[in-house]
Amino acid sequence: MQLAISHYPEYYPRDRWDRHFTLLADGGFKRVRLAESSWATFQPARDEFRWEVLDEAIELAASHGVEVVLGTPTYVPPRWLVAEHPEILPVGRDGRRSVFGARQHRCFNVPAYLKAADAIVDAMGRRYGNHPNVVAWQIDNELGGEQKRCYCDFCQGAFHAFLRERYGRIEDLNDRWNTKFWGQQYRAFEEIGTPLSFASDLEMRHHPALELDFQRFSSESIVRFCDRQYDVLRSHTSVPITHNTDTFYWGDNVNLHRLFEKLDVAGMDLYSDRDFEIAFYSDLTRCVSKEGRFWVMEYGTRSAHLPEEFELMQSRGCEWLFLFKMLPFPWGQEIDRKALLTLGGNPEPNYHVVRKWSAREAVGLNGVSEPARTALFYDFESSWAYWVDQWRPGIAVPDRQVYPRYIVETAYRSLFEAHASVDVIFEADELARYEWVVVARHLLHKPELERALISYVEAGGKLVVTSDLFRRNEDNAWIESVPVIYRALFDWHEPDFPDDSMAAESFKPIEGRLGEGLAWMLHREACLEDWHRILKPSSELRDLPWEARERMQKRSQRERVFDQRGVPPPSPVEV
Repeated sequence: MQLAISHYPEYYPRDRWDRHFTLLADGGFKRVRLAESSWATFQPARDEFRWEVLDEAIELAASHGVEVVLGTPTYVPPRWLVAEHPEILPVGRDGRRSVFGARQHRCFNVPAYLKAADAIVDAMGRRYGNHPNVVAWQIDNELGGEQKRCYCDFCQGAFHAFLRERYGRIEDLNDRWNTKFWGQQYRAFEEIGTPLSFASDLEMRHHPALELDFQRFSSESIVRFCDRQYDVLRSHTSVPITHNTDTFYWGDNVNLHRLFEKLDVAGMDLYSDRDFEIAFYSDLTRCVSKEGRFWVMEYGTRSAHLPEEFELMQSRGCEWLFLFKMLPFPWGQEIDRKALLTLGGNPEPNYHVVRKWSAREAVGLNGVSEPARTALFYDFESSWAYWVDQWRPGIAVPDRQVYPRYIVETAYRSLFEAHASVDVIFEADELARYEWVVVARHLLHKPELERALISYVEAGGKLVVTSDLFRRNEDNAWIESVPVIYRALFDWHEPDFPDDSMAAESFKPIEGRLGEGLAWMLHREACLEDWHRILKPSSELRDLPWEARERMQKRSQRERVFDQRGVPPPSPVEV
C-alpha cells in the first residue's frame, strides 16, 4: 500500500504552492488528489473554460515526482448554472426546492444538469485524458451523500418509467402492492407520485412498497449518473477510474455492488478510530470491486494510531490510501484548524509519523495473503426495508440505519474479534467457495438465495442466520407462511416464525443440520455477546493470515468502544 493525499492548491496563494508540494513529496506521498471541488474555477461561465490553475498544479506535482488523481467537480454546480437552470436544484420530501450555497445541490434526472455535467467532464477528459502525470480519475464526490433522493417532476417522470419496466402493467402493480387498502388503486403509472411528506397533523407514511421502490429508483438514478460519467471519461483515457463513496453511518442508500460494477477500482472515504469498523469498510470496498482492487480515497490525519490503522487497511488489500488533507480550511463550511500541516503551512506531528511509515513501507508487506474462508452477506434492499419501517423524519438519522449498524457493529464485529478473514458478498452464486456464511437481518425473501442457502448447508457449509430471515416479499409485505428454509435447516414445522413473541434475552439459538453442514439461528436482536458464543468456539474462523495479527490483538486490548450492553469487548481469542 502506498500513501497519497488530497490537496487544493487553487484555494491558496500561488507563492505558497512550491513549498506545499515540496512538503507533500518529502512526506512520502506518491500521489495527490486534485480538483473535485472546483467546477466554478474551471468553468466560470457556460462557454468559458479556464485551465491555468489546474495546468500549473499538475505540472508542479510532476516536477516533485508526484502523480495526480484528477476528480471531476460535478458535485458542486456553479452559481451561474443554477441561475440559468434553477430546476437542477433538488426537491426535498417536504416538496420544497433546495437553494444554492452548500454542495450536492443537483438532481440526477434533470436534463440541464446532465448536459452541463457531461460538458465539464468531457472538457477535462479532452485536456488531461492523455496527460502523462494524470494516472487515475475520481468521478464526482461521495455520490448519495447529502443529496440522497429528489422528489421533483423530473424524478417523478423517471420513476414512472422505472415502475413500468419493473411491473409491466399497472394491474400487476396494483395486485402486488394490494392498493385496495385505503382505496389507492391506480389506473396508470402516471398517477403514482413520489413519496412526499403529508400535510397532516398526525404524521402519516406512504405505502411501504412505494417507499421501497422509490429507494430502488433513487439508487439506480445515482448508478446511471456514475456510469454516464465513466463512459465520457473512458472515451478520453485508458487509466483507472474510481469513485469515493462514503460509509453507512448516514445511510447505505446507494447499492455499492451496482455502483462499482463498471468502475475499475472501488474507493471509500473512511473516517473511524474503531478497528472493526475500519476492517469492515476495507473488506466491503475490496469486495464491491470487480477485480478486488480498492483505494481509501479519504482518511483523517489526526489519529494517534495511524501506523496500526494503515497496516489494518493494507492487510485487507488496500493499494492506495489518500489522507484528507494536506492543509486545513480556515474558511468555508469545512472550516477547521488542523490537517497534516498547520494553518501556517508547517508540519503537524503526524506529518512525521506518516513520513516515517511511508519510508519503511518502501520494503514492507502488502496485500491479502490468502482467500477468505468466511462470507458476510449484505443486502441493500433489506436495509432499505428496515429504513422505511423506522417511520421517523430525516433520511440521515443514524438511529434509522438499523441494518447497517447491526451488520457492522454486531455481525461483522463478532467475526473480526474471532480473527476471521471476511469477504462481503451480495449474490447467491457466491456462497460455495466459503466454509462459513453469515446472513444477518436479511428481511426480504429471495427464492434464489433461499435455494442456494439450503444447498450450501447440505453440501457441508456452516451458516449463521437471524430470526427475521425472509419475513417479507420483494414488495415489502409480510409473507403469509414460513419459508421452506426454516423446515429444511432447523426442522421448524410451526405455522409462525420462531421469535414472533419472544425477546432476545429469552430466545435460545436454534441449531440445525442438513447433509454434511450445520446452521445456527440467532434472534434478530442478538447482541455481540450472543454472537461470540456461536463463533468463538469455532477454530475454523481463526484464520487471520496477516503479519498485522499481533498488532491488532494489542490494539484490541485498548479498544475504546463498548458493545451494545455497555461492557468492554472480550479479550482476543488465542490463535
